[in-house]
Amino acid sequence: MYVPENQLCRFVCKNGMRYDLKFEFLFQESAPAIPLKPVRQPKSNVNWPIENMDRFWFVHIQELGRLYRNDFLISSHLANSNINETLVQQMVLRDLKYHTNHHRYGYKEELVYLNYTGQCPYQTENIVFNKIADQIYAAALAYDELAAFFYQDYVCRSKDFFAIWKSYEEYRSN
Repeated sequence: MYVPENQLCRFVCKNGMRYDLKFEFLFQESAPAIPLKPVRQPKSNVNWPIENMDRFWFVHIQELGRLYRNDFLISSHLANSNINETLVQQMVLRDLKYHTNHHRYGYKEELVYLNYTGQCPYQTENIVFNKIADQIYAAALAYDELAAFFYQDYVCRSKDFFAIWKSYEEYRSN
C-alpha cells in the first residue's frame, strides 16, 4: 500500500511480517540516466481498482495485529471499516446490475458478510475479542467472494491471511 502523504510504501509479506519503506531520491544533473524498462501493471477494473484490494488486505493485517495486542477500539474500528468495504463492493455490483447509482428503494439485498458470521475458529474467553475476530473472519471471506466478480482471475487472499492468523493464534496459545 502506497501512502502518498509521506511517500511511504507499506507492505505485508505472506509470513505476516510488515514493513514500511521510504526512499529519498536526489537528482544529479551530471549522473547518467538509468535505463529502466517499464513495469507491466496488472489490469485494474475501473469499478473496483486493484488499490482497493491491496488497501483492504493491508488494513486487515492491521486489525489482526491490534486485536492480538488487545487494542479493541482500533481493531474494532478497522474491522467495521472493512465490513463497510464489503458493503460498498455490493453497492457497486448492484449499480452495475441495475445500471444506476440512484436507488429510491432497495432490493432486500443479502449482506454477503453475514453468510460468514459465527464461523470464526478462534475464540477466547473474552467476548469482545470474539466479536471482533468474527467480523474480521467474515469480512475476509466476503471480500474474496465479492472481489471475484470484479476480476475473473482473482486469486483469493484469505488463505494467506488465515495462515498469518493461525500463527498469531499459536503464539497467543503458548
